[in-house]
Amino acid sequence: CLCEEGSSGIYKPGITTSMWEPARIVETVKTPGCSPTLGGATLPLGNRRSYGRLNTDNHSMTGQHDGSFYHTHYYAFPLLQILDLYTPTKCSADGYMDLDIISFTEIDPTWNNATLAFFQHPESAAVANPVAQAACAAESALVTAREEPLESLWWCTGTWGSIYPLAGSVFSQDQNRTTALLSARLLAQQHRRGLARRTMGDENLCRASIYPTIPKSQYKLTQFWPKSQTQRSLWLGEPPQTWEGGPGRHVPGTGNDAMYLIWRWTDCCSKI
Repeated sequence: CLCEEGSSGIYKPGITTSMWEPARIVETVKTPGCSPTLGGATLPLGNRRSYGRLNTDNHSMTGQHDGSFYHTHYYAFPLLQILDLYTPTKCSADGYMDLDIISFTEIDPTWNNATLAFFQHPESAAVANPVAQAACAAESALVTAREEPLESLWWCTGTWGSIYPLAGSVFSQDQNRTTALLSARLLAQQHRRGLARRTMGDENLCRASIYPTIPKSQYKLTQFWPKSQTQRSLWLGEPPQTWEGGPGRHVPGTGNDAMYLIWRWTDCCSKI
């Protein structure tokens, strides 16, 4: 491969490198400011009115306040760079070299207001209909068989539900599915705002590109709190029945918060 050195017009050769790398941490919490990543520290964010909730009773779904709501926190976690195991500059898509805070939804007014989120992401109107949602069944079948999700169905997350609205309220379902869906929504929100890059594909070997919808085949998740997954990672949308430990992997008495390690596929041109 060949990549231009800055804007000099001089191209230097390199070796194409492709890999899954641990890149981000997403935590979903009900207590505003609570951060399991930071050792359980509680930052002065939000107030009592912005506490989250988990409601698993679908029969009581009468409005937004009867569903589930979580805050999410987004951290840079370039583990390979932190450990000095792999540090070519072309393979650092966003320049992060250490653990860093990227986003806390407690200070995002669109996260707890689906109406406000709609005005920031009006494309959600195009998929807010039964036909578009029914199309997600095809992706659900694929990810249940542990196949890659469909890039063309950018509004779906398999068996977890819909990407839209890009807000923290979801229909009532189990803890694993709820927290995983909100982690996917946060990734989609970062892409929609131009804060996350596409690192997959030959066109991104020299420089990661802005991509307004989430490239679902670029990401995998592993839950590592409250109960870590050590055998395999998950495609976006995989049902909890296929997770390590199955649908009963949630440990009673540990609360309903969760942390996910985000794996990102990276194609890059490492300079010789």
